[in-house]
Amino acid sequence: MELDPADQDLEGLVNDRRFDIAIVGGGPAGAAAALALRAHDPRRSVVVIEASTHETERVGETLHPSARPLLERLGVLDAFVAQRHREAAGTVSAWGGAALGGDDFITSVFGRGFHLDRCRFDAMLIEKAESRGAIVWMGTRLASIDRTGAGFQLDLRDVAGEPDQVEASFVIDATGRRARIANRFGARRILFDHLVGAFVFFDVDDGSFRDTRTLVEAVEEGWCYSARLPGSGAVAALMTDGDIAGRLRLREPEAWCAALAAAPHTRKRLASARARGAPEIHPAGSGALDRAVGEGWIAVGDAALSLDPLSGQGIIKALHHGVLAAYAASDHLAGKPGVLERYGARVEAEIDGYLEARETHYRREQRFPGSSFWRRRQPQLQISPTARLAADEGAAGMASSLPMHLASADLEHLASLCEGGLVAHEVVAAFRRGRAVGSDRRIILALQYLVDESVVRLAQAG
Repeated sequence: MELDPADQDLEGLVNDRRFDIAIVGGGPAGAAAALALRAHDPRRSVVVIEASTHETERVGETLHPSARPLLERLGVLDAFVAQRHREAAGTVSAWGGAALGGDDFITSVFGRGFHLDRCRFDAMLIEKAESRGAIVWMGTRLASIDRTGAGFQLDLRDVAGEPDQVEASFVIDATGRRARIANRFGARRILFDHLVGAFVFFDVDDGSFRDTRTLVEAVEEGWCYSARLPGSGAVAALMTDGDIAGRLRLREPEAWCAALAAAPHTRKRLASARARGAPEIHPAGSGALDRAVGEGWIAVGDAALSLDPLSGQGIIKALHHGVLAAYAASDHLAGKPGVLERYGARVEAEIDGYLEARETHYRREQRFPGSSFWRRRQPQLQISPTARLAADEGAAGMASSLPMHLASADLEHLASLCEGGLVAHEVVAAFRRGRAVGSDRRIILALQYLVDESVVRLAQAG
């Protein structure tokens, strides 16, 4: 049931510039949090602050059919269906071999998926949140945020650069990979890879692009992705690591087209497509915060955990995080203990589960043993539990600038333990005593990374 905005003194809330909860970021995660808050705790005042106006073309995404229950839970399924996004029959891929194999959504109990028009999808979510009583400020960016005695003060700028200001008792960070709120209050990002996408938008016609399935095709330097968009559009990308994208000069149209020479299925699909412009490079790497919650704040969506687009779960994860964070924020303000910590533990468990699934899927492709892209995603653990590790004085400082697998401070601590000449299993055990972070496998991968980067060395085998 939708709330009548008249039930709330909305004008008073705007004039007071004081809110119970401020959500910074109006993408799917932020909008879902606002929708869930209005349904779960409608007496809480909520403001959503979004820098964009949801008008710039964005890279689309295939929405898996399993998103339907989430959209229904948020009360927006009918509005979503009414938008008539292009239906997607599933995914077809050349992965682990040159032949195409399919994964059709026809087996899903939820029906077909969709290729999203992200601008319209995001705008619909935020408009629904506003219609249910959330205050929404579009075209407004966060300039700074500081703690006050009663919570937080947020300094804002509109599109003309004019200043504004709000206060909030609690803040939800939905600012994407930059995680601006979390970073401001001491959280740090952990990287799991340096994936980027070199995207090109196309105009196509239905006659030459009949297949509505997403196409994924592995190549030596990464993998290619292509999909229809609503209307006469399509998008294609070469997904690779940032250093490889630079070497291949993927910002240049001719170089981008040359890179697709190794992807015959993708090249055939795009044979009569007309590019709308030059390739655009977008970050797409996996990463997570070393902590997704703090005193008075919580991170959601890509701010908390960004997934490889190969997973196809980015939007579902964002919507789910938004709902859980709404409940946690409401319960925290109501004085219930441990709710933020439980959310943080859930995200931590998601990280380990995701990394295991990601590695399993990438190991299915064994055609490119000489490729650095694939080696980075198929780690071979080479450090024996009895191998003695060594590090020179100052190694910890070197490790702090390499936030891969663990946060910088954790890598620094790991390197410092190696200065004592311990064997590998002793290093892991000692690290565990001081920090409850991640799985043993993540710690060992971090150790191996430090060895590969010459911060730590293998002194001798036990």
